[in-house]
Amino acid sequence: MAWEKRIRRLGFGLLYAGIIGVLAGAATAAIFQDATAIAWFGSELAYLGIAAVVGTVGCVLSWNAQAGPLGLVLGAAGGLISSVPISIVAAFLLWSYGYSFPGQDPIIGSALNGIGTGFWGGLVGGAAGWVATRFVK
Repeated sequence: MAWEKRIRRLGFGLLYAGIIGVLAGAATAAIFQDATAIAWFGSELAYLGIAAVVGTVGCVLSWNAQAGPLGLVLGAAGGLISSVPISIVAAFLLWSYGYSFPGQDPIIGSALNGIGTGFWGGLVGGAAGWVATRFVK
C-alpha cells in the first residue's frame, strides 16, 4: 500500500494513465491482430502504433471519469470515435513518407480499417483505465 501512496503524491496521474493506455493498446493489437488492417497500413508496427494511441485515449477517458464499470463503455466509445481521425492522420503521415496504399482512396480505407482497431483498443484501454483509478488517482 505504501507504493500506491507514493504514486498518488507525485501528481503525474494523467501521465501514468497514458503510459498504461499505450501498453494496453499495443498489447491488444498484438493479441487481436487484424490482417486486413496490417496489410492496409503496410506493417505491423504502424498498426501497433495506431492501436497504442487509441488505447491511450480509451484509458485516459476511463481513468478521468472514474465511472467504475462504465469506464469500459467510455473507453470503447472513445476508442471508436478517436480511431477514425487517428487512422486518417496515420495514413497522411505514411503517404507523406512515400508509402503507396493498395486501394484507390487511402483516407476512406484507413478510416474503415481503423474502426476495428479502435473498438478493441478502446475497450481494453477503458478496462486498464478502470483498474488504474485504484492505483493512480
